[in-house]
Amino acid sequence: MSLLSSAQKLLPGVLGQTGRPQGREVLTLRPIRHPAVFWERVGDEQLVVLTVRRRSDPLMNFVAKLFGIPQTRKIELTDEISSYVWTCCDGAHTVSQIADDLVRRYKLTKRQSEVSVLTYLKTLQAKKLIGVPAEQARAFKLPAQPQAAATKTPISGKENGYHAPRNRRAKHSR
Repeated sequence: MSLLSSAQKLLPGVLGQTGRPQGREVLTLRPIRHPAVFWERVGDEQLVVLTVRRRSDPLMNFVAKLFGIPQTRKIELTDEISSYVWTCCDGAHTVSQIADDLVRRYKLTKRQSEVSVLTYLKTLQAKKLIGVPAEQARAFKLPAQPQAAATKTPISGKENGYHAPRNRRAKHSR
């Protein structure tokens, strides 16, 4: 094993070998909504309300019944920009296109728009509400999404072309 390959294994982020898009490559990603999240526009302002179903497995069902946890939870997107970005997460728009649309619609600078969109998309991805299409995940060698333990269908909805990478910081070291 060469010194370079051992260093890449020890310091993947520093040497650019994370399997994640680097630099401006992030702007080429096409975010896609999780297929299990239902959404609708409500009110005069046409803001988006998301409905997320609770994970269904025997242990969670027992805990839910014990503590009265509802089957679904609602997430209200509280402003026009977040609702607009959510509707653009259809797998057809790139992050760059979404940011450019915000520049035109809301008179933001290019930098403000890109930072805002990327921050918001990162938040949605952390909550597993969005991911990237499977072909882009393969192109960037993103890690596979874990499957639900007691369900017949995967959490990731890969059958619909959805892929949400795992949060690498969530790993526990012993």
